[in-house]
Amino acid sequence: MAETTRTAQIMLLPPTVADGPPQVLMDDGGIWRDMALPQGDVAGQSEMRRKIELHLKTAMDLVDSGVPVLPDAAGFKTQLRALYQELLPIEVREELKKLADSAQAGDPPLLKLFLTPGAEWIPWELLHDGTKFLGLRFMIARLPIVRQATEVKGPRTRKVESVFSLLGKDILQNPVFVEWEKIFSGFSPLSTWERRYPPSSNGAGYPTLDRLDEARGADVVHVTCHGGLKDGNEYYWTLDHNNQIFTDYRITETVARNATLERRPLVFGNACASTATQSQNRGALYGFGANFMIGGALNFVGTFAPITKTIAVEFARRFYVQLFGNGAALRAPIAQALWATKRSFMEQGCTDPSYLFYCLYGPPDVTYEPA
Repeated sequence: MAETTRTAQIMLLPPTVADGPPQVLMDDGGIWRDMALPQGDVAGQSEMRRKIELHLKTAMDLVDSGVPVLPDAAGFKTQLRALYQELLPIEVREELKKLADSAQAGDPPLLKLFLTPGAEWIPWELLHDGTKFLGLRFMIARLPIVRQATEVKGPRTRKVESVFSLLGKDILQNPVFVEWEKIFSGFSPLSTWERRYPPSSNGAGYPTLDRLDEARGADVVHVTCHGGLKDGNEYYWTLDHNNQIFTDYRITETVARNATLERRPLVFGNACASTATQSQNRGALYGFGANFMIGGALNFVGTFAPITKTIAVEFARRFYVQLFGNGAALRAPIAQALWATKRSFMEQGCTDPSYLFYCLYGPPDVTYEPA
């Protein structure tokens, strides 16, 4: 995946006024141009965030109740089109449209987003440009602007010798549980390649944070848990949402930042909706990507809002098929693998829009080769 003129780069910096929109800079041949909207022309960030969270919550509550939600129907995409226009000035939108329109079928351009923490809530992959969602028009890579050192240097071909797959308690039941067990099957002949917790569907061996600590030496850390829960101002994931000893089960930003991952792994976070998120913070826009990168991850794939359990398992399986391939000829770099997975759901007319909620942090050109 060579980076040529088919790459757009946008930098989002903190607003110049309280609760204003982020400052928008765009790479123009090596010069960063200030493209920000006049600060008084748009709604505040808190109001934008409130509206889009409510929109996602409404859509996903319908999905939970059995009502199909077509992502490309006007009722779903109009709000996301409006947010796109509010956030980015017309000159930026025109540049992105020109780049996307010039792409050949099956060969999307790359969009790099350099983000300060205050801009991480924005669902860039879900913004709609009038033609499609950005996550379907572009391969998108989020690159956080952080103070702490991260481990993103080094070779872009990664050997995967160890996989940890952790599933939170009381999240999946059969037959979805059985499908979760198959996510990593068939990619490596090594019997010790995958360590899965719980090991089987008999209910024993569900993980605590100790298992996440044990995964420090893995090359892929895959977590399926409850997400979108909130304690004060902090969102968190949990491996057991009913256990009162929450310190053994909660994955917070602090846990992610201090994960001390040793082999620069890919961390994949599948944050599923729980009963609590459906009634309270179901549409919550949050992310752990920058924090896991500070904790040692080379790449992070996760969702910016809770997703359905069926999508969580099926999306993960399709993604790893794209990422690991069936031999080197079919192996895709991570940004391309994520884009192709989303496209597969779009092409089948999926009526659950949560497949669009996935985002990528870290370098887009990394390939992962199973041992």
